[in-house]
Amino acid sequence: MMQGFIAFGINVALLIMIWHSHYTFFRRYGIQDTFSIVLNAVLIFVVLFYIYPLKFLFTLLVNETLGTGTVTSNPSIEPAQVPQLMIIYSAGYFAVFLTFILFYIHAYHLRKELKLNETEILITRMSINGYIIHLGISLLSIILAVLSKIFNFNSGYAGFIYFLLGPAFTAHGKITGRRLRLLKEKSEAS
Repeated sequence: MMQGFIAFGINVALLIMIWHSHYTFFRRYGIQDTFSIVLNAVLIFVVLFYIYPLKFLFTLLVNETLGTGTVTSNPSIEPAQVPQLMIIYSAGYFAVFLTFILFYIHAYHLRKELKLNETEILITRMSINGYIIHLGISLLSIILAVLSKIFNFNSGYAGFIYFLLGPAFTAHGKITGRRLRLLKEKSEAS
């Protein structure tokens, strides 16, 4: 029962991350138009679809990590299905963050109507760049999962590739911080 709790906790943590991204966008821009409603519907659909494979993926990972089971001891997942599970997970991850890119591109196109200042425009552009990082990592995961199936190597690499998010976002945060500081210095000088 507790093993299921840990996997469930990981699922909830991912949902909170998605919710926080959604919350931040709508607090920042407050857009309420048809395009945003459609994107919200897409996001809800993807998240609901995404939950089901996450349960299997994180149950598998928790069991493997705790040493309480393996792919072969889990009757619901065959070893040959693990690459497919990673592809489904990564495709869902890709779809979620592609939706956020579309939200931010929409806000960027409405920047004059929203009366965004230079700092807000930069934050919008850097947010798009951050979500592109998510897309790149998920595409790498899909590629590794497909290659693991073709060349018969450990499909776990397709999951471990997500650890690149930490260094990628550290670099992105430093670049964003530097650009924001330069913009602030420029505006203070003028």
